[in-house]
Amino acid sequence: QVQSKTIRAALVRYNFTTRSLTPRRRKLTWDEVVEHAFLSDFDILWDPTSNVALRDWATQGGRQLMDSFFRIEQAKEEIPWLNIEIWYLAT
Repeated sequence: QVQSKTIRAALVRYNFTTRSLTPRRRKLTWDEVVEHAFLSDFDILWDPTSNVALRDWATQGGRQLMDSFFRIEQAKEEIPWLNIEIWYLAT
């Protein structure tokens, strides 16, 4: 929502500014902006030369390793909060 409002505001400013340019630029519509953004997102993500299934992170062992890593990172973030809770329970 916020990004949409920001993009719409930028589009309004752009269309307003194009009136003062020489030579004039054509106005853009919201549909054109959304279409370009939508297509560019897929162009960036799509790589026809790579097989994702062969990546290390796509294997079962790689996924398990990532899961373990992120669980450990989450546990590290929780330790300070647990120390506070332990202090409250002990007093």
